[in-house]
Amino acid sequence: MIAFLAFAFFVGFVIESIVGFGGTLIAYSFLLFFFDIKLLIIATIILPIIASIFILLSDYKSINWKVLLIFTPICLAGIPFGIMLFSYLSSNVILKILSTFLILFGLRSIFFGEIVTHGWIAKTIVFVSGVIHGLIGTGGPISIIGMKTALKTKSSIRASMAVFFLVLNIFRIIQLYLAGVEIKEFFVNIYIAIPMILGIIIGHKIHKKITEGQFKMTLSIFFIIAGILLFLR
Repeated sequence: MIAFLAFAFFVGFVIESIVGFGGTLIAYSFLLFFFDIKLLIIATIILPIIASIFILLSDYKSINWKVLLIFTPICLAGIPFGIMLFSYLSSNVILKILSTFLILFGLRSIFFGEIVTHGWIAKTIVFVSGVIHGLIGTGGPISIIGMKTALKTKSSIRASMAVFFLVLNIFRIIQLYLAGVEIKEFFVNIYIAIPMILGIIIGHKIHKKITEGQFKMTLSIFFIIAGILLFLR
């Protein structure tokens, strides 16, 4: 089982290091066949923070602080609502939300391509991403929809989203604690940390070489397949 956990986080954080988000989402796609979703959400809460620190240090010059100062408070405002939902919804309901989210995001990316968002539309989308982040700990794809137009370049997206989710995840831990949710980081150990860090390093090298279009298509297909499998679980 340790080898499987290591593989799941390695694959997940290769992808996170390429695009700046999605590591836990990819890992969930593997691990949800063996672990309860609510356990995973609590048990993997520290790993994205570690990953974000590595990513932002590797490309801190590409961080768009102006965009972050606009959107981060809006997203933070949505997290408490997601935390409240987490306390009331069953594991099965959360699983259906996650799988539907994966499928819709994958289809959107393939058939609609770029979605240009500005003003209140972008801010509303980012607020909703905060609710989802508070609920399942991975609102990254929706945040990207709202912020991508402002961030523009692939490197800016990757580095800025690392900072974005570093702040969000720290805030989320505080909110979970205040809500009385016991946080136990089961998966932070040497057997998981080494594959995760290796995945981040490899992902950074791939990020420099792969085109955004090529990777987006592969990632979108993966999201759809993973979403269908999880929905039928």
